[in-house]
Amino acid sequence: MTTAEHPPRGPAMDTNGNWDDVATELGKIYGGEHGQQRILNRMLTVQSAAARTAVRDALPALASTHAIPEIRYRVIVQTGTADGAGTDANIYLTLHGAYGTSREQTLDTFRDDFENGATDVFAVNSADLGDLDWIRIRHDNSGSRPGWFLDSVLITREDSTSREWFFPCGRWLAVDSDDGQISRVLYVAQR
Repeated sequence: MTTAEHPPRGPAMDTNGNWDDVATELGKIYGGEHGQQRILNRMLTVQSAAARTAVRDALPALASTHAIPEIRYRVIVQTGTADGAGTDANIYLTLHGAYGTSREQTLDTFRDDFENGATDVFAVNSADLGDLDWIRIRHDNSGSRPGWFLDSVLITREDSTSREWFFPCGRWLAVDSDDGQISRVLYVAQR
């Protein structure tokens, strides 16, 4: 990891109440292409509860004066063709990349998604996560037929880079099939 990707821990983040130093550090960290991720990464390194509170309280002021760019990701979900592979449950997705983790988002087009053999396409917005490493996909076990056989997920960054990440699954997310899990962490595959 380079300093540009992950700022080093500095004494200003454990300041014993010297919030001017914290503010100075936040200003340094916030600059650059991946400023928001750097602040969030730095927040994770803060040791004292008082310092974490100060950092948390400073973020809204920074966000109100600087536009935080969002990236649109196209998510293509392929449901398998096994007998009963489709689901009526609600599906949720979390993305994780080099710069952080997205919030969990519901995948829903308000149609009858995730049917046997179907390919469903969704748009997901998030802060720039960098290169994706893994995703978490799950369902809430609701509906008359909640079990789901997920074949794969393809995610494309919808910007000038058009980066793609492929996440194979080939397993059931069902309490009554496979290992009984309704949540899977899928790792990016080399294509």
